Amino acid sequence: MVPQVLKRYTLLLLVVGGVSGEPLKGKGLRKKGGGIFLATSQPLSGGKSGSTRLLSRQSTSTATIDQPYIDSEAMRIAVKLPSATETKSSYKWTAADTILKMVAKVDYGLNAAEVAARRSVWGANELVDAPRKSKLAMLLDQFDDRLVQILVVVAAGSAILSVMEKDDPTAWVDPVVICLILVSNAAVGVWQESSADDSLQALKKLQPEQCCCKRDGDWNGDLPARELVPGDVVYLRVGDKVPADVRLIQLKASTFATDEAALTGESMTVTKGVDAVRGSFTASGDEEEEVSLAQRSCIAFAGTVVTAGHAVGIVVATGMTSEMGRIQAGVTEAKLDKAKTPLAIKLDAFAHQLTLVIGAVCAGTFAASVPRFSSAIFKGNAMRGALHYAKSSVALGVAAIPEGLPAVITLCLSLGTRRMAQRRVIVRRLPSVETLGCTTVICSDKTGTLTTNQMTVASVLTPTAASSKLHRPVHIAERRITGIGYDPSDGRVEPRLDDPSILDLAQDLAARDMAAVCALCNDAKLQEDPTTGSLIRVGEPTEAALSVLCEKFGLPEFLKADAPSVEPWRKATTAWTSHAYERVATLEFDRARKSMSVLTRPRTDSTELKPKYLVPSTDEGTVATRSDTQEEATNNQPVITIPNGPTARLFVKGAPDSVLRRCIAIRDPETGITRLLTDEERAAWEVACAHLAARPLRCLALAVRDELPEELIAYAHAGPHAPPPISLANPNLHEAVESGLTLLGVVGIRDPPRPDAKDAIARCEKAGIRVYMITGDSRETAIAIASELGILKNADPSRAFQGDAFFREHSERADTIRAQLLSPDNGNAVFYRTAPEDKQRIIKLLHEKHNDVTAMTGDGVN
Repeated sequence: MVPQVLKRYTLLLLVVGGVSGEPLKGKGLRKKGGGIFLATSQPLSGGKSGSTRLLSRQSTSTATIDQPYIDSEAMRIAVKLPSATETKSSYKWTAADTILKMVAKVDYGLNAAEVAARRSVWGANELVDAPRKSKLAMLLDQFDDRLVQILVVVAAGSAILSVMEKDDPTAWVDPVVICLILVSNAAVGVWQESSADDSLQALKKLQPEQCCCKRDGDWNGDLPARELVPGDVVYLRVGDKVPADVRLIQLKASTFATDEAALTGESMTVTKGVDAVRGSFTASGDEEEEVSLAQRSCIAFAGTVVTAGHAVGIVVATGMTSEMGRIQAGVTEAKLDKAKTPLAIKLDAFAHQLTLVIGAVCAGTFAASVPRFSSAIFKGNAMRGALHYAKSSVALGVAAIPEGLPAVITLCLSLGTRRMAQRRVIVRRLPSVETLGCTTVICSDKTGTLTTNQMTVASVLTPTAASSKLHRPVHIAERRITGIGYDPSDGRVEPRLDDPSILDLAQDLAARDMAAVCALCNDAKLQEDPTTGSLIRVGEPTEAALSVLCEKFGLPEFLKADAPSVEPWRKATTAWTSHAYERVATLEFDRARKSMSVLTRPRTDSTELKPKYLVPSTDEGTVATRSDTQEEATNNQPVITIPNGPTARLFVKGAPDSVLRRCIAIRDPETGITRLLTDEERAAWEVACAHLAARPLRCLALAVRDELPEELIAYAHAGPHAPPPISLANPNLHEAVESGLTLLGVVGIRDPPRPDAKDAIARCEKAGIRVYMITGDSRETAIAIASELGILKNADPSRAFQGDAFFREHSERADTIRAQLLSPDNGNAVFYRTAPEDKQRIIKLLHEKHNDVTAMTGDGVN
């Protein structure tokens, strides 16, 4: 017992020591290329930025993995690794627990024998699709129709009779014509299904294939993602697609975030950490079994994109055991659970009735002809007479059967498929086109389907001139920002709501400084999509929205003379970053202080960049000043101006509750003069931000610090190799650096609805189709978007249900309540914080309890 305890304790010390070890050189804060970042060196061996690729299914004949000798110890460990059910709860494990459970070696990685053993148990890291149908199987599927089967039987019977009627040259006309109809009908169906299947396979080839993994003590930046196994140590960086479900154990930057829109429907990027996540507790004190995917902040899920930071993690689930794999399994299960379409059901019923009627008529006709079998016409040959009347009865049946109906149906569905293809819709099976016409419920994803999945600034709050004078009523002005998406030419900054006559942004100095913050506190960029020509983002969606806002603000007058010769959609941001200010250091976002900032120095001596401060004549004190200031008079009160010569500014953006607390001043939008921010005004800004959040908009406060400590000013103008001051090098001091701020304003950001979505929902309602919005986003966002689109009337919260809570109780009473809530009489509904498997359960419930024909639409894999 004692040796085992010592062995386990020694292993714990080793692996925990590995976590604290650095796989990178250049640890800490370093100045390079005009910025300061944590751990800028990367453990890559030829890897390219954003090159991590994932989950592209490959044929085993063209992509093989060498299998070295598997030793018994490695196999024993591989077999005892946590099961897929256990790793699903890996978000509850601490970093040390993860290393122990997955038997990972952070400082060395797995060796070849360990990799081979684990792959033999867990398989390759790839999604396994249902086996593709052969052409023969597709052909046989075309005959899974009662009417077609009747025609096959009639054709076979007619052919047998034709063989017996050797002397009749027209005997083969009927069977040949029927067979041609059946063959053409089957050929069209097979062609349509195979061409759609090929299109879906072509889409899969766009998925990434590589990752950065530590093996045998070295980082491999070009390792095929399908070679990952549970327990591998991987390195994730901005632009990478996560290659498997990864439990994060160490952040290499102050923040790490991923875009999980495709998996959870969350429109905002999700900030990640290394702390274990515990579920909420019930009234009885028991912890809930599972936490929703959106709340698992220590897990980076396969297929999601890293939008900020660098991190090291351990692979806990690969291939079909990952969350993406579970979705794929659900899709495969749904394919197998294939119900007949309404048209197919009606045709089967019609064919069944037709079979009975025609069978009865044919049998009656043949029976009535029995006395004539020995007629003189047949020269007393009863067998010949029976054959004649049997053929007549079959001919009567063939004449009664609408053999052209399958061909006409196939032709109509093919035309419908063609029209759908012109609208960029891939139809895999012909009957699916008809099913759309029978749909009674449409279940729609939110992000990217009802909304654009392009974060956009919708509102801007700025101080007014009235609120920037001493002892005046507090007044905050709002400007609406029109347009959606990442194209700055779509929309503009509207006039102030309180005074529509004020429109000239060139005279709004607070807006000018806000534009500077939008451009400088920003690592995202806009670029043209080479295939579509539309503008897309690279980086955080929130920062891309700020870039667009900067362009909509336009160029200030003092920068127009040196306006850069670049594309119009990045002219303003380029002017601020290349001609007005130079970024010296970046204080990255931190979840504790909820803000980020950049230290800058001006590139020009323009007086427009030199802030002014109002010195009150009362005992309220002054805003931070310097001894070598110059004074000028304005409104009989002294104004302090930052002197000529080099200076430095700190631009800040962050959560309003955090930034407002650290603001001590406010800026006049007309004169640019800065004065103290009163408690009354701070409270008014907090209320205004709460109103924006209730709409709901994601609020960001923008601020600046003009009066910086001498050490920061000196560092801003020092050479590129100067060591940073302790206030920059120590993240614990960043909040102090970002204090004494001047508030510029607040922006409200959202993922806007698509322009045509509201009209489409209204048409569905007019047609008697219920619309259910199913999303992984928050309750407030879901209700707001649903209300704006007309899914919910009067923002009725009683029709909004939490996905996991909706199916939490398992009893007959709960089933009855769920069925009542989704009855047609109750109309539309909204589901939020919904997992992918919950969507399938909702659709099944609608079909089983209310016989609804449900269509599911969305742009993500979830």
